[in-house]
Amino acid sequence: MNLTRFGPMKSAIDSAGHYIFYGNGTEQLFDWRSDAGEVDDRSTAPDGAAALERYRAVISGALGVGWPPPRSRLH
Repeated sequence: MNLTRFGPMKSAIDSAGHYIFYGNGTEQLFDWRSDAGEVDDRSTAPDGAAALERYRAVISGALGVGWPPPRSRLH
């Protein structure tokens, strides 16, 4: 699958999981310790909202911009 069709991507990984932001605004969150194949997207799970906020803050700090970008700037 060619993931570049979704536009520029951003990603963050730490000891808890892997966050992916696609250029079309889609977000995914995986617990790579229990789901190495990244099949179970946790972004909509009950604990997913807090994790998404944490990863968004990581991306925002790394890029020095607000994150996620406004929908008008997405591809």
